[in-house]
Order: sequence, then structure tokens, then C-alpha cells
Amino acid sequence: MADAFRTEKDPLGPKQVPADAMYGVQTMRARENFPISGLRPLWPFVVAQVWIKKAAALTHKETGRLDARLADAIVRAADEVLAGQHTEQFVVDPYQAGAGTSHNMNVNEVLANRANELLGGQRGTYTPVHPIDHGRDVRADCHAACALLASGERAPPLRPRPEPLRGRACAERGVKGVCKHGGGMSRTCANTARASRACAERACAERVSGNRTIVSHALILLL
Repeated sequence: MADAFRTEKDPLGPKQVPADAMYGVQTMRARENFPISGLRPLWPFVVAQVWIKKAAALTHKETGRLDARLADAIVRAADEVLAGQHTEQFVVDPYQAGAGTSHNMNVNEVLANRANELLGGQRGTYTPVHPIDHGRDVRADCHAACALLASGERAPPLRPRPEPLRGRACAERGVKGVCKHGGGMSRTCANTARASRACAERACAERVSGNRTIVSHALILLL
């Protein structure tokens, strides 16, 4: 019987990942750190990010920044996702903290693992395609992805309700003075894992309020 898990490592140490998962250790940590709603990311949002990563891979191939063989594998992996495959592999709670870093790594790990399989490799080895070394080079900006999502016919109306989220923030857990949000979160992941889980609702509430304005302005330009 095949092993149910494989072991991957990151700077925090080893972690077991389901053997059949296309995501990896960073996604597993995010699932543990941010069990907020039990929801999965909205599929059009995943598609928007994958489109951006595919475009970036093609651009970096053209400029020579990314090896053509690796770029082609990333593009093939992206095309599979865009065709509706591997939907179950995108698992990070949408109400995460960290400026979208965990969701971005979920996408990076899925594309990297699938690209390596297409090149004859195995999941979890991250060679020759690595989710950070190559996936991050074809990064997808979350604001751009949100704009693409909001401009699509499948997007739900933008009706964020930040106040109920703020009402839950920190009070339930008795945590005060440790909430941290903003772009810097993606660069202070250790602090994010400790402090932000306790008040992710508040961080997300404030992000919803700010990003609503950004997306609204983007819609004016796009439509």
C-alpha cells in the first residue's frame, strides 16, 4: 500500500503532506494557521491568478529570464487548471492573513508540482521547477487578480460587510495590540503565523474595506 503522506521541508522544518496532493508544505502550514471559515478560494479568483502566472511565464520565456523548457511546463500546468482540472488542490482559506502570500504559494506549489510531473519528475521534489525560485518569478498580483475576478460575469456582487468581522476580531480570543496587517505581513511570516491567526477576522475586514475601493477603480478602467 502506498504511503498516505510525503515529507516536505521548509525553513520551519519538516511537514507531512498528503501524498496525492499537488500543493505542498507552505499550503499545509496555511491550512493549519488560518482555519477561519472552512471555505475554499473562489474559483474565478484562482483562474485569474493562474492566467497572470501563465502570461508571466510566457513573457519570461520570451525575454530569456526563464528557461523555455521550464516555462513550457508551467504553461501546460496552468492550461490544465484553466481547463477546470485540479480544482480540489486549491485549499487555502480565503480569510487568510499575509497579504495573499499563502494563496499565492498554493498556486505556485500546484503549478510547480504539476509542471515537474509533466517533465517526468515527482510531486514534492520541486526540481527542476521550484514554487519559489520559478513560481514566484511568475508572481500574480492579488489586486490584478481581484480586478479580473470582479470584471467577470461569474463574479458575485461586491457586498463586503467588514463590521461583523471587526466585531469578532480579537475579542473572542482576548488578544489585543498584536494585530498586524498590510504588505509587510508577507515579509514577516513568522510574526504572521503567531499573531495574525488570533485576529485574522479583523485583518480581513480592513482589507475588504480597502480593496473594495481598489477593485471599484479597476472596474472603471476595465469596463
